[in-house]
Amino acid sequence: MLAIRQSWFDECGAPPPGNKLALERKAWQSAVDAGAISARAKYDAAVKKSKELQAALAARGCVEEFEPDPALMAEGQVDFLQHTSDQQQQQASAASAAAAASASTRPVRTATAVVDGQAKQFTVEYTSKFPTKGGYMVDLKLSFDHMDTQHRVIIGKAYYERYEVLPEAAIEAALALMLQLKLPRHSEGMLTPAEFPVNYFTVSEIEQWWPEEFAASFLHTTGKNLQSGQDYFWRMNKIHDYGGKLEDPTSLGAALNRQGLGTYGAASPA
Repeated sequence: MLAIRQSWFDECGAPPPGNKLALERKAWQSAVDAGAISARAKYDAAVKKSKELQAALAARGCVEEFEPDPALMAEGQVDFLQHTSDQQQQQASAASAAAAASASTRPVRTATAVVDGQAKQFTVEYTSKFPTKGGYMVDLKLSFDHMDTQHRVIIGKAYYERYEVLPEAAIEAALALMLQLKLPRHSEGMLTPAEFPVNYFTVSEIEQWWPEEFAASFLHTTGKNLQSGQDYFWRMNKIHDYGGKLEDPTSLGAALNRQGLGTYGAASPA
């Protein structure tokens, strides 16, 4: 706290309000008493007071983390430990090591795509893999031709379980076809119906858009012959007829007239 006070003095050029009287200056040098009534309640009262002080600091825009002194907490008093440069360096080193460890455990695989008639290698780093009810949702980084792009791919069990291949292998077949077709690797804003959603897509969408090409890419990547995924696609088909069937506009117009709904395919009466 003394170091904070001195830093404040140096920045302001003079002691700010609250530092003139001896009693005011003492507040900078003494721990805050938590006001516990009994010895048993000292620690709990100190914990509560510590949270109140940290909340007050945060409300004033302070973003630094403060660690209470555990020895004083046991006595029912609150003061914060000073972060030394060594501690900050240790924290930074620990954070860097954790990030490096996380990156090193991410699966990285290579595969090939046939682009302009030539087999070219690409790399896929799988950053996360979430199980879903029907398969997986995978976040990945695709590296090809000196360019890295991020994609989220959803894959169903039908594309890997019955073929006894890894989900990643089926995903790489889809990515290989994207590279072969030279699809844009990233899209922004609203897409038209003619644009494939390369940022976020399902493997079944790849098959629905390019069934023959995907079957060939699947065989090239996994060595397995792809069976049609027709049974797994979503469809909005009319399978029941409701009400009467009107085959021509004249019959429809007559039916609407009888119901007082106007005409269809004929001039309205004057």
